Amino acid sequence: MKYTQPDRYGLNTYIFPVYVLLIAYASLSPFTGWRVPESDVFHFLTVWPRYITRFDVLINILAYLPLGFLAALSLRRLRGGTLILAATGVGAAVSLGMETLQVFVPGRIASIPDLLTNTAGSLAGAALAHSLGSRSHLMQKLVLWRNRWFLSGPIADWGLVLLGLWLFIQANPSLPLMSVWSGQTLSTGPAHFDMLLTAAILLNTLALGILLSTILQPARSLWIAALLFLIVCAVIKWLAAQALLKPEALSQWLSAESLAGIGYAAVLLTLALRMQLRDRIWLATICLIAGTVLTMLNTGNGLPETVLQLFDWRHGHLLNFNGLTRLLAELWAILALPYLLVLYWRL
Repeated sequence: MKYTQPDRYGLNTYIFPVYVLLIAYASLSPFTGWRVPESDVFHFLTVWPRYITRFDVLINILAYLPLGFLAALSLRRLRGGTLILAATGVGAAVSLGMETLQVFVPGRIASIPDLLTNTAGSLAGAALAHSLGSRSHLMQKLVLWRNRWFLSGPIADWGLVLLGLWLFIQANPSLPLMSVWSGQTLSTGPAHFDMLLTAAILLNTLALGILLSTILQPARSLWIAALLFLIVCAVIKWLAAQALLKPEALSQWLSAESLAGIGYAAVLLTLALRMQLRDRIWLATICLIAGTVLTMLNTGNGLPETVLQLFDWRHGHLLNFNGLTRLLAELWAILALPYLLVLYWRL
C-alpha cells in the first residue's frame, strides 16, 4: 500500500507551520484582555531591561533553535551563508512579530533581549541545518530510514506530524503516560483506581496504534514500532519528571491506570489488526470521539493551579508550558479526526 509519490517539499512542509503556531500560542497566551499600549508599540526596542536571567536566555535560544532549523530546511534551495542568513531572518521576523503582539497582551513583557536571544537561537538552528545538509550522507540516511519504515506522501507525513505532537504532549510529566488529563487525584499520596482514566488511556493507545499501522510500511512490524513509540513516550516523561517535578512527585506520570490501559489496548490492537484498513479507521475514529467525550466530562479535574503544585520550577515560563501541552492534549483528537477522514476517502 502506497498513498502517493513522495512530497518533493518533504515532511518539513507540515512541521514548520505547526511549530510556528506553537510558538505563537506560547508567546501570546492567554489571548485575553488585549489593549492598546499607552506608549509607542515599538518602544520596547529602545529600552533595555534592568536584569536578564540565564534561564530566560536559555529558554529563548532553545525555543527558536528548532524554528531556525526548520526554516533552513524549507529554504534548502539556497546555499551556504545565504541559507543561514535567510533562515535566521525568518526566525527574527517571527520573533519580532511575537514581541510586538505581546505589547497588546496584559501580563506579557516584550523586550529587545528576547528578540536578540530568539534570533540567536534561529541562527544556531540554521547553522545546524546547514551543517547537516553539507553532510549529505547523513541526511540521506535519515531520509532512507523514514522511507523504509513509513509510507511516502503527504498523508503519511501528516500522520507523522500527529505522532510528533503526541510526543510533545508527553513532555508534561503531570499528565499520566498516554493520557490527556490527570484524573481526579493530583496528590502524591495513595489514590483510588480511576476506571474512567484507564478507559481514556486505553482509547488513546488503541487509536495511536491504529494510526501507526496506517502509515507503517507493510514489511515493518507494527509491534516493534509501537513498542519503540511507547518507550520514547516513557523516556520523555521520565526525563521531564526528573527536570520539572518535585522529588515526591517523580512517579506521578507512571500510574496504575496507564499500565492497565496500555495493556488492555495491546490486546484489543491484536484483534483490530485482523480487520480491514477501512474498519480500523472507523474503530480509531470511535476511540478518538469516545476519548474526547471522556476528556470533556473531566475538564474540572486537574486544574492548572493544582497541577502546578507538582512542579519544582519557579520560572514564569511554566504556566505557558503547562497551558500549551494541555491545550494540545485536548485538541489532539480533534486534529486527528480530519486526518482519519481524509485517509478513509483516499483508500
